[in-house]
Amino acid sequence: KEIVEKLEGRCASEYKLDGERIQIHKSKDVITFFSRRLENITAHYPDGVELVGTHLRAREAIAEAECVAINIDTGELLPFQELMHRRRKYGIEEAMKAYPISLFFFDLLYVNGKDLTLKPYSVRRKKLENIVKTDERVRVVPNLYSDKPEEIEKFMQEAITEGCEGLVVKDTNSTYRAGAREFSWIKLKREYR
Repeated sequence: KEIVEKLEGRCASEYKLDGERIQIHKSKDVITFFSRRLENITAHYPDGVELVGTHLRAREAIAEAECVAINIDTGELLPFQELMHRRRKYGIEEAMKAYPISLFFFDLLYVNGKDLTLKPYSVRRKKLENIVKTDERVRVVPNLYSDKPEEIEKFMQEAITEGCEGLVVKDTNSTYRAGAREFSWIKLKREYR
């Protein structure tokens, strides 16, 4: 209820995943992954690069996603600690087999020559949904638009059941601001309640 009041009504709730936040830069066939500190981490995720190449339908794009380790047989999301086995200099091929990943896209900053950072979240989200080809390994983060606390609470329970930490609740009119969310994005985790 406090979050809905803080965001002044209708907001977008998204699953809060337990993975590594990455920024993906695509320019034709060149795909680069950056960490939240803008460290080039492409070498750790060659399978992720391949997934972006086949699932991000844009000539050029800058998108943000959560990279999550998965159990390939069950689709179960694994904890962050499992994903960190991928952050090594050697044995990447073995790590890819032992700790496969899924990509969950959640924001789009730029596409085919258009800067989207000053567009509202709702516009960026819609464009993102239009350019991501989804399957069991690549998805747009599940979300819910609502101004009803009880619906958001139910959605949070679904997220937790799916193996997520909780929700990130976003102002649908917010523009993109790197590193400075203020109250445009509010994390709602199980332990905060």
